[in-house]
Amino acid sequence: MPRLFLASTKLDAPAPVAGFAVTLLLGGALALLTGAAMAATELLFEDETGAPVSDVIVWPISGSLSLQNAPAQDAAATSVTTPSRNIDQRNKRFEPFISSVRPGTNVFFPNSDDTRHHVYSFSEGNAFERKLYRANEADPVRFENEGIVALGCNIHDNMQAYVVVSNDAIVQSNSSGRASLPEGTSAVRIWHPSLGDEPLETALEDLTKVGTDTYSWPLPFTWSDPQAPKSNAQLESLLKQFSRDPK
Repeated sequence: MPRLFLASTKLDAPAPVAGFAVTLLLGGALALLTGAAMAATELLFEDETGAPVSDVIVWPISGSLSLQNAPAQDAAATSVTTPSRNIDQRNKRFEPFISSVRPGTNVFFPNSDDTRHHVYSFSEGNAFERKLYRANEADPVRFENEGIVALGCNIHDNMQAYVVVSNDAIVQSNSSGRASLPEGTSAVRIWHPSLGDEPLETALEDLTKVGTDTYSWPLPFTWSDPQAPKSNAQLESLLKQFSRDPK
């Protein structure tokens, strides 16, 4: 009887094991299908040398709707408190180089350098000036109007940055030149300082597909750091004049 019991156990065992194997196979296939369905669509931006371009501003477009004509959203209606952002000044550079905010956002310009800065913009609708100051002495700037705001420092000519004020959803390319798009994106509008003042727009199907879910958009310029220090006697003189610890 014990041998019959053992034999019975051996004969019956394959059935649940096979069923378990089928379950694993089906589960694995389902996971693969789900993963494929959930894979994010990416844009890849490279300059003329093939180097990745970061900080490309991307407005995703769904269907035939261009976000240029999408209804505006009231920032105050989506948040009880006023949104805020920081654009630091460090090593005589603005960080980050490009920021995107909603209208009504307060942007702070802390000064982490040992020299004073004089931040300004002449951009229409969002012009402002924060004269020579140290640390956190300057009041924030509230950007109310949509548009691209060019920033500068009146003391350090190499310092420049941009704030994109938009009610529409924005994604931005990372240091690898990649930007992930939300599901349903069929076209995009993009902007970068090296492309000029006006955004460019295209359908994804008109771009070159370089991977399962990646589209390549080669950009017609060679990228170089616009905030790289400029060496000239006048600039060095100004740096010493406004330094906290002049030598």
